[in-house]
This record gives sequence, C-alpha cells and structure tokens, in this order.
Amino acid sequence: MALLFAVGVAAIAAMQGDATTLAGVSAVLASLRLTWKALGATLGRAVRKVEQPLWGAEIDRLVTRAMLIPPRQAACDRTAERRRLAEAWVRGPATAQGPR
Repeated sequence: MALLFAVGVAAIAAMQGDATTLAGVSAVLASLRLTWKALGATLGRAVRKVEQPLWGAEIDRLVTRAMLIPPRQAACDRTAERRRLAEAWVRGPATAQGPR
C-alpha cells in the first residue's frame, strides 16, 4: 500500500498530463482503500438507512393531507375555513391559526 501511495504521489508531482495526474490520484485513493466499490458500498448502506423513514414520512404526509383537507363544497360555508386551517397544519404548526 505504501508503494502504491508513493507511486501515486510521484505521478501527481510529475504533472506530465491529465492522464498521468488522474492515474496518480487514482493510485493514492486506492492505496487509502477508497475505491469506487468501497465508496459505493458505504453510500449504499447510508441510503438504505435513510430511505425507509423518508418514504414513511412522505406517505404519512399524503395520508394526513387526504384525510384533513375536504373537497370544495359550495353549499358548505365553513369548507374554505377548514381547508385553510388543514393546509396550514400540513405545512407546519407554526403557520396554523385559529378561526378568525
């Protein structure tokens, strides 16, 4: 590993062209065990840990919105007020206000 690191640093220092520099950077990263496969596996584990809670939160938000926001009804005089309060509640508790 140390030899690979040294060769990579030497290739970067030589600066003979873009290909040589890229090869040197790749050698240094590989010597530190930072390969595409290792990075992909690490990022994959992180994404899997976050994916399920995010999907659950999005589904909860959509279900809550569907339950709380009634369809528009011209005959019901309180529908607009209920809709405004429910939409404010879905956006966050800081924006919801009581009846005016």
